[in-house]
Amino acid sequence: MARYVIGDIHGCAGELTRLVKALPLAPGDQLIFLGDYIDRGPNSREVVNYLISLQRLGPQVELVFLRGNHEDMLLSYLGLGGQHGDMFLINGGKSTLASYGLEPDGLTADKALSAIPTDDLNSLKNSFSCI
Repeated sequence: MARYVIGDIHGCAGELTRLVKALPLAPGDQLIFLGDYIDRGPNSREVVNYLISLQRLGPQVELVFLRGNHEDMLLSYLGLGGQHGDMFLINGGKSTLASYGLEPDGLTADKALSAIPTDDLNSLKNSFSCI
């Protein structure tokens, strides 16, 4: 059994996809994601969707998703638990919102909450456990 650990993706979907495809994954292997999937890079939404798609592949490879501080800040910003939501926008959150087609200037958390797909929010809240 091999164990692979990936962290600090920060919205870099293309790089993440290439990295995972390059891994010689075999049944029984473990792929651990350390969080910080979003913010800073241009494709946070794509990263979250890619991670969701990996979960649907089945039990051949054990997947572990940990919630990083950037996911925690987003959830707090949206009023869904977490901490330090007041720091979300200045820590790369604007690029996350832009990846969902949102302009952060003048945006309210309620409007952001309604624009982010439920599957994405559920993955960030429930499927990805907090460390």
